[in-house]
Amino acid sequence: MVATKPALRAALIFLPLLLLLWLVPPGYAQDLYPDFTLESIFGIRYYSLDDADVRQNDVVGGGPNNLAELDWATMRVTGACAGYTTAEPTLAIQWRGEVELRLFFVAYEPLDDATLLVYDRETQRYFCNDNGDQSNPVIDLPARSGERNWYIWVGNTAPYVPISGVFYVFEDRDHTPSACLTETDACGSRPDAPAWGEIGSDSVQLSGEWEGLLFQQPGGGTHTSYYYSMTLQQSRYAVAGSSWIQIPDQPDEYGEMLLYGITYGDRLVFWETEVTGQGYLPDFRWCIKQGRLDYFGDLLTGAWSAPDCSPGEILLIRIEAASSLALGYSGLTGN
Repeated sequence: MVATKPALRAALIFLPLLLLLWLVPPGYAQDLYPDFTLESIFGIRYYSLDDADVRQNDVVGGGPNNLAELDWATMRVTGACAGYTTAEPTLAIQWRGEVELRLFFVAYEPLDDATLLVYDRETQRYFCNDNGDQSNPVIDLPARSGERNWYIWVGNTAPYVPISGVFYVFEDRDHTPSACLTETDACGSRPDAPAWGEIGSDSVQLSGEWEGLLFQQPGGGTHTSYYYSMTLQQSRYAVAGSSWIQIPDQPDEYGEMLLYGITYGDRLVFWETEVTGQGYLPDFRWCIKQGRLDYFGDLLTGAWSAPDCSPGEILLIRIEAASSLALGYSGLTGN
């Protein structure tokens, strides 16, 4: 169990000090619905008419937030649809040039059913489609002069599970997802589907065990700090695994959750989906969390939030690094 691991016990002596040395990012948004003001997971792409005809991005979508629960009228959405996404956009696009555009997403797995949600910042309207060509959604955007900014969410009709594939931007309406799948070079050179353990060129290696502390704002739970750990397995930019949380000095009071995530650059966006096991308190409810953790070598740190729970921060250390700290601590103390 988390509290009995000697590497973790020694590492936790240093973690509160390390927390003071690292800048924890601003608190994760309590509004867990799509929010274009959040930083896009796969960054921003700058395109214009002078670019190549084929513009493709290898991305991962899906998430914990159900689009069916949105207030479609208030959000000014064209084409209501179903699916699950993260709060932050999958990708942002800035476009220069007056031309009609076609956006679509092609999943790597033929049976995956994707959803595409687009926010047009200039008109403050959303466009959504989950019934595209062969389960691969298509959205056509009208021509308009000037700079145009879109925020893209790739969703999965399957709850919580990440969906991997390629997001395309074309200047005409002739290209289709089925053509990209069946015609040689119709949409450029398409990346192969990733295998578990494969790491993207812009992604950190997160597979393995991470352990440390979870902090919660006062008044939001029985304690302000908990033992917390993640066991992660990575497939290019998609992450799956489990998390463990435990009340300090009470090894029988714990919770174990399934989790998924998306990693790109130096960030992990994660979301827990359900409690798969817990301790002996029958009425105790663990928060089902989501958040963004920044990667600093052997450290993961960032903010988390959950419905009906006070938010907080997480600080984790890779278990190999925790073992090294434990050895160093033993050498210093002679234990």
